[in-house]
Amino acid sequence: MEVIGRFLPSLKNDKLFNMSPLEKELSKLFISATFHHKGLIQKDGWDCDQWLCTIQYEKNSATFDYYTGLGHRELMPGVTRKGNLFDPRYGDSVWSDRQAAEKKFTKVKQPKLADLVHSLLLNLNSIEQSFQSWCDEFGESEDSLKALNTYLACQKEADKVLRLFGRELCAKLRELEH
Repeated sequence: MEVIGRFLPSLKNDKLFNMSPLEKELSKLFISATFHHKGLIQKDGWDCDQWLCTIQYEKNSATFDYYTGLGHRELMPGVTRKGNLFDPRYGDSVWSDRQAAEKKFTKVKQPKLADLVHSLLLNLNSIEQSFQSWCDEFGESEDSLKALNTYLACQKEADKVLRLFGRELCAKLRELEH
């Protein structure tokens, strides 16, 4: 498992100017995270990078799986992109993000802590709604076993988030724009 990086909060004025309200609050609270890239995978027909992320807040920590689409990757030097075409200075061009990743035309880019936290906070909806309401909100069928498993997984993640940050801080973070 490759360690890509660690997000450490920074309160430098030049960085604060371009930060979302959520990013600013995370920095003020000294919430940090470690990101491990687990690899390029296909999840439910979606090509993505899988991450194992550990968030630290005060004396608490929790680990979460997180996924980013291949559009979050960066081009390697010498590779240009024109639409869906990845064109290296030397070698054959490819027509998909997956092929570009496999041929090392792109490299992973560490996720932002605020993106991870925002995503995790969305899971809190699952513990505030019935399965029926949750299905209505996300256009899922109440008869779907896959939908039920997703709903239950969201509830499990939401419980971890609540234990990590507490109800009060979760409510405060959910109100902030990102």
